[in-house]
Amino acid sequence: TTSTRNNVKAKESNTQKPQPPQDPWMSKPSAEIKQEVIRLKNNKDVKEATRLLQIFKQVLQKEQQIAEAEKCQKLLATIQKRLDVCETQIRLWQFYMWFVDPKLGSQQYKEWTEFAGYCETAMREIKTNGSNAVTMSARPDDDATSKLFLLQNDVVELVERGTNAAAAIKTADNSSSSPEEKFALEVAVMGIFNMHQNEKLNKLLGKKVKETGDTRSDYCPNLRIDAKVHLPLNPDNPSQPVHLDFSPTSSYKSGESYQYTFEPSHECSRRQLDLPEKDSKQAKTLLRRFETKTLQFSVYYTHRQYETKREATKTSWFFGRTTQTDVELESSSEKDILLGKTSIELRQLLSRKCIAGDFPLTAVNAKDIGGTIRVSIRTTAILDVNCFTGILDGSLPVLEAYKNGILFRFQSA
Repeated sequence: TTSTRNNVKAKESNTQKPQPPQDPWMSKPSAEIKQEVIRLKNNKDVKEATRLLQIFKQVLQKEQQIAEAEKCQKLLATIQKRLDVCETQIRLWQFYMWFVDPKLGSQQYKEWTEFAGYCETAMREIKTNGSNAVTMSARPDDDATSKLFLLQNDVVELVERGTNAAAAIKTADNSSSSPEEKFALEVAVMGIFNMHQNEKLNKLLGKKVKETGDTRSDYCPNLRIDAKVHLPLNPDNPSQPVHLDFSPTSSYKSGESYQYTFEPSHECSRRQLDLPEKDSKQAKTLLRRFETKTLQFSVYYTHRQYETKREATKTSWFFGRTTQTDVELESSSEKDILLGKTSIELRQLLSRKCIAGDFPLTAVNAKDIGGTIRVSIRTTAILDVNCFTGILDGSLPVLEAYKNGILFRFQSA
């Protein structure tokens, strides 16, 4: 019965031996215990000195463990600050590479990515092998081959300056003919991130493993992006939105995360749409639509790779112009599964020449579902001079040398 079981438990608890009280010396500093050990030895109290010596060793070991943990935490915090800077600068230099200067941008993007890799390796070594696993020293500022530069954290300004500089160069090259400024809208997909956190993709892959038994650790899901432009760009059917299709140029799995690469010069990464000529009736109608319409990016899981990759073209002010009708989209996405979407209000293009940044993917109910998409939407010229508050000149962003770099030396190397 219940009462019998309770009586047995009570009897067992009564028969348990009480824990002896902790020795008061266990709570004292090791230095104080050491002095007491020396005093006892001088007084020929060998037995008590031997007992306290054992306590001294235990306390000293605890103190060393605490000191090592504090040292590791301090080192990890120092490196994490650098890693946070790396994350921001890698993102900024990618925009610089795409829209301002490909040569300098790619060089700095590589340097910051390598620095971030060293920081991550150092943190893993410290967590695994302790503070002595890594030796750190200041990175020399005079190393021109691997010098790191800082950009101000404003991707919209970066893209605007790059757009203005490119327009100025084109105008100078064609100054003799003085061509009329062409209006166009460019949409670029620069990356998809953190898709290993996407709830729908994880459920989908889990179901696939159960059905097929395929447990390959290097599997990277095939994804594509549909950009739905809600603007009346088709004069024959103004209510029909325009669809632009994007896909990564390469993908691979790194650890638990999926890496998707979008090349800046590839047509599968950036598309352009012609806009009506300035001051035309269609242009005025379009301008009013910018105030209320959106551009929606949808990320799909596709069960098959594209059979061919389209080559990049550079025949226009930006890059190649291609669109896709609803019929074409429907036939190519018959078996594709929506993983998440994000909608961007186009009214922002009335005050600035671009919209740029990282946008979280959401489910149909607008709940965050995991994953982000990095995009840029820009125009060749100012849409509304009365509303514009952006950058007008094409001067390049000011670069600042990064002075908190670290050189790592690994004991395991």
